[in-house]
Amino acid sequence: MKNKLIICIFCCIFSVHAYTQQQGFLENVYKFIEDPGKFALNQETGHIPLVPFTSVQKALENDWNKSGGFLSLNGLWKFKFSESPDVSPKDFFTEKFNDSNWDNL
Repeated sequence: MKNKLIICIFCCIFSVHAYTQQQGFLENVYKFIEDPGKFALNQETGHIPLVPFTSVQKALENDWNKSGGFLSLNGLWKFKFSESPDVSPKDFFTEKFNDSNWDNL
């Protein structure tokens, strides 16, 4: 009787494990990333929940530009499209990299 119970429990665990493994998440990643309906899966909309200020008075003024913890990303950005990471320019992330022939966004 004890052996039958152990075998039954093992079969239940194995069948649950096999059922959960049938459909792998992102098994076909290209089908997933090419689907425009999957643009914002499990993401919140962009927002700034907290901007730190150095004093209560500055916080009450609510001018984010006066906060030392706020950095606006508005402005021109350098852009270079590469077909794949393998053909992207080497060391493009360093400060000394010459990006003068890149496009501006």
